Amino acid sequence: MPSENKTANYELNRWQGNEYPKREDFNSDNAIIDTELKNVNDKAESKISRSLATAANQFLLSSAVGQWAVKTVAEIKTLLGIKSAAEKEFNTAGGVAAYDTVQSHVSDYVRQPGYAITTGSANTYVATLNPAPATFGEGLGIVLKIHAANTGASTLNVNGLGAKPIIDGKGNAIKAGKLLYGRIYSLKYDGANFQLQGEGGDIPKLPNLIKNGNFRFDTNAWNFNSATGSVSNNVLTFTSSTTYGQVYQSIKQPLVDDKVYMRCELKGALSSRFILYFAPDNGFVISPTIANTWKTLSYVAQYPSIGSLASIAFDDSAPSGWMPIQVKNVIFFNLTQIFGVGNEPTKEEIDAMIDEGVNKFCSSGLYKKQGINAFSRSNENTFWVRCDTGATYAFVDYLLSLKPNSTYRLKAATNGTTSSAGTISVFSRDYSVQYGYGAPGNINYTFTTPSDGMVSVVFYANVNSSSSSNPEAAFTNVSITEGSSDLPFTPYKPTGWQDNDISSLIFDSTALTGDVIAGKVFYGADGYRAIGTIANYANTMQSAEIVETNPITAGGLIMLHPKPGYYNTAGNISAYDPNFIPANIVSGKSIFGLPGTNTNKRWANGQVTTSSSQLSFIREDGTPLPRYYISLTGLSFVPRLIIVQYVQNKAITTTYYSDGFTLNSKIKVCIGLYTLTQTLEDLYRLDGISAFVNTSGFVLPVHVYGDLKWEAYE
Repeated sequence: MPSENKTANYELNRWQGNEYPKREDFNSDNAIIDTELKNVNDKAESKISRSLATAANQFLLSSAVGQWAVKTVAEIKTLLGIKSAAEKEFNTAGGVAAYDTVQSHVSDYVRQPGYAITTGSANTYVATLNPAPATFGEGLGIVLKIHAANTGASTLNVNGLGAKPIIDGKGNAIKAGKLLYGRIYSLKYDGANFQLQGEGGDIPKLPNLIKNGNFRFDTNAWNFNSATGSVSNNVLTFTSSTTYGQVYQSIKQPLVDDKVYMRCELKGALSSRFILYFAPDNGFVISPTIANTWKTLSYVAQYPSIGSLASIAFDDSAPSGWMPIQVKNVIFFNLTQIFGVGNEPTKEEIDAMIDEGVNKFCSSGLYKKQGINAFSRSNENTFWVRCDTGATYAFVDYLLSLKPNSTYRLKAATNGTTSSAGTISVFSRDYSVQYGYGAPGNINYTFTTPSDGMVSVVFYANVNSSSSSNPEAAFTNVSITEGSSDLPFTPYKPTGWQDNDISSLIFDSTALTGDVIAGKVFYGADGYRAIGTIANYANTMQSAEIVETNPITAGGLIMLHPKPGYYNTAGNISAYDPNFIPANIVSGKSIFGLPGTNTNKRWANGQVTTSSSQLSFIREDGTPLPRYYISLTGLSFVPRLIIVQYVQNKAITTTYYSDGFTLNSKIKVCIGLYTLTQTLEDLYRLDGISAFVNTSGFVLPVHVYGDLKWEAYE
């Protein structure tokens, strides 16, 4: 370490204020300086060529220890990661964005979606983005890989910012099977919900292999084995007469390993069963989990190699005491034939398709009366009805729910292979009344709906009974509009399996007619148009149906039961009692807000036994006199009048006390005999010791000994 007289680097001399420099010191310092300057010059001359940096805008850059290289401006920018003017992704005053701006972009999930694999549980999903969202607001996007398929309405919680509902493109909560395991979905936040992207489009047509699955045509196509039943309002009700008594229908046998879907709505005992038979006494069985309640039963099964037959059946496995079972809306699809091997949807996906796509008060399909019928659609505006060999007619039926007692116009263009093919008729729901008929060609007619608004529109391909040809008919641009005008219109779109908004509005309906105000139209839990029956007592006064005064154990409780019905804030219920008036309520008190005006004094009565000993009472003249006495406690008021009576052998002894019972006031003790006219009378004073009256009772002298009756008045 150099001394304080030497410099730090080359140890040149330093002189203090009282020293004189020496010649040899100067020479020594100059020699050191000369040597070091020569070293610098030698390094520059030997290591760096002057020719390297002769061009403009060049830099010398160390490429290794003791090695140098020339770099252009563009090369330096590349080394530093600086984009050219055309390549700049972020721009702040012509330069590269600041670091925090770049980081802000990384966490901006509005302009770019984040990606996460969900955690949590099915229906309650959790996602974590890294980095966390810079903001959490409208437009935030996220791409999710689902770890567990949803089974119903679901929520998503991103980075612990709160669970938000997941909805479809129509704003409805997503249904079971909408999010599948291992699939990737894109969602956007709308400020309140995460909306599933890419929603929309039509649900494919799903051919129901069950004939008369909604029992529109009574029990046609269904067979009974040890069971009896009938149909009412499209509901089959049957009762077994033995164990496993059944209702069944044979269906076209699927191929080995085909995946099939079965579904129905059933109401019955826990012993009731919905079965797909693939061999005698062998099949796939579904039973309700709650007895005597409408339940939707569905199942996806893979048809086994041992299959020798195929039928759908309903039976009762109870050993005895068989109860009625109700069934409606029976469905059977061969998923493999519809979607292809390996592409079959899951049970949850088909359930969702049907719940979203089926308008429960409208159905479409082919129903035959004889022969084998077929139905096809060539495009969105045209469909065909045709008969196969041996059939004389076929038809397609749509059950529509329209406004009751209203006029509608039906229009269509039809083209049939025979003179009678291509007709359209409008019937009541049960086909008992025909409201309109259209001959082949350009059909255009009006009809009036019945009081329930339900009509069946039937498209026919039929021939005369003498003809052996197999008819078919095409129906194009079919439309039903409200009113009789023939002006341009927006067609009424019949709804079948295709996607539609109406079913989304009613799929979770639970209301029945007794839950809705009388006269109001709604679509109820069974999916049909209905009119409420609950009485409307809005803006009216109704007397209570029951007035129960028995449970008055908690301070004046009165229970009133209104008549069943609807009440608004202007409607009231009442209970009438003519004794409920102010004059019957003590002044200063109120009952249910009614103040009393009655000023009658209080009173009490009872029986008391005189004392067994005597006290000294003060007479009016001040002399003491021993007397028996009565003592009473428990009064709630100060009496101003007390009457005591003793009755024996028709003689009445009356003790009468009066004049307010203040201290030293006089009290009168009388003896009156029933058979005598004389009256004995003594006067005593209330001294507050032996004789007194207060709010809790009194002690007073009497002339007799025994049991006495008393009355006290306020």
